[in-house]
Amino acid sequence: MRWWPASLLGRLTLVMVAGVLITQVAGNAIWARQLRAKALQDTDKAAQYLGHGAANTIRFFRSVPPAYRPLLIQQFREMGGTRFFVHLGTAPVAVQALTGQELASRAVATLQATVKDDLPFLGSTQVAFAWPDQLQVSDGARLADLPDNWVRDILLVKPDGAPVLVLQAELEPGNWLYLAALMPNPYFLQSGQALPWQQLLLQGLPLAVVLLLSSVLVLRWITRPLAQLSDAAAAGFDKDGKDGQDHSLPELPQTGRASCRERV
Repeated sequence: MRWWPASLLGRLTLVMVAGVLITQVAGNAIWARQLRAKALQDTDKAAQYLGHGAANTIRFFRSVPPAYRPLLIQQFREMGGTRFFVHLGTAPVAVQALTGQELASRAVATLQATVKDDLPFLGSTQVAFAWPDQLQVSDGARLADLPDNWVRDILLVKPDGAPVLVLQAELEPGNWLYLAALMPNPYFLQSGQALPWQQLLLQGLPLAVVLLLSSVLVLRWITRPLAQLSDAAAAGFDKDGKDGQDHSLPELPQTGRASCRERV
């Protein structure tokens, strides 16, 4: 009870602050839950869409003789406008994958399931998200080292890089197809941030102003007559609770509807 104010003004202020804070916390919790559910749903749809496109690309390259695949990739890079950055290799490339991101893990699982449903007889696959500045496209080259026109229309490398989804599929033994692409919403990981500090600040400032004004002006105005009555009652009695006969005390002002009726 040491936190419970002794004055009526303090108690009313504390109750008002607690009520407003509880309302804000409950509202933010409901909003955050709805936002998370929508982010998961949008991520599933985007990963399915990207997975169908990746499956079609894999199917196309499997239909092309291995000797002609590098020529096609070179033509794609010169023409531009493709959804995937494509590379060929003899083994999968080590990718420094993102960790601790629920939406990224959800997208990876959904895309893997989509590709598996479209290509049930496909061999080994590896799927991961990685940041573009840390992404390897082969054993000796990073994405940042490639010519700008190779990735300019496909990936967001700079100035604010977006996470890259990398799918590596084994077309035949010793032939791996490397596909890199962005999600339809490149910065989809930010959609899972339920309460960014900017929003908390925007909510906190008006709340602080309202509580300050209400406690200082409204509650003080409401409790002032009660405080005057309490002071007058305390001054009119001695320590033993008997009438102190202090008739020098000024009369309390009569205000409000009751006083109006008495005057009428």
